[in-house]
Amino acid sequence: MPTVKPLKQLTLRLPVLAALVLAIFSSPMVTAAPSVESARLELERDSRDGVRGNPDGTITIVEFLDYQCTYCRIMEPRLAELIKTDSRIRLVIKEFPVLGANSSFAAGIALAARLQGEDRYFALHDRFFLRSGGLPPEMVIKLSKESGLDIEKLGVDVNRPEIKEQLARNQDLARRLGIKGTPNFVIGKKLIPGAIELDELRAIIAEVAAESPSKSPKK
Repeated sequence: MPTVKPLKQLTLRLPVLAALVLAIFSSPMVTAAPSVESARLELERDSRDGVRGNPDGTITIVEFLDYQCTYCRIMEPRLAELIKTDSRIRLVIKEFPVLGANSSFAAGIALAARLQGEDRYFALHDRFFLRSGGLPPEMVIKLSKESGLDIEKLGVDVNRPEIKEQLARNQDLARRLGIKGTPNFVIGKKLIPGAIELDELRAIIAEVAAESPSKSPKK
């Protein structure tokens, strides 16, 4: 028969176990993705994706995001600070709704908003992430109006086949790269799942920059 360990012995081991769990989850699980190179153009140069930062930047970060994702929301100010302080950064947004029907609706509306201009797209993008709660359709429409979008045109554009096709392409791309959740970042050949600290993100960028030919970003 298996022996039952005394409660005191188990209790003494809990701090050790807690420290081990903390060590595992406190650092980003950066991995090399063999599929990245074959999907490089699709990842970084799809003209249908929104782009922030320096459009000619030498360091491209691709973010797969969901507007209802708490950790995506956490990353927003960190990415904004990174773009503000590093002129090499080119941030590509991949709409990747994984949290149900409301997320899919919000992503479709965001892509439809981009047809009214990149500035309108990011105005809505920012409003989505400023909201701490969920994004039911009525809230998505309210925030779209507040972003200055033409709601009638938005209603037509969100039903265009190319919007659904773009979301399907992003889902397929994520599947090929082994991406299942949000946020997920692709930087160089590295996949970085989850929210990470700004200093950690800068360290990864430094590694990628060191592996790449030195170039000066265009102003």
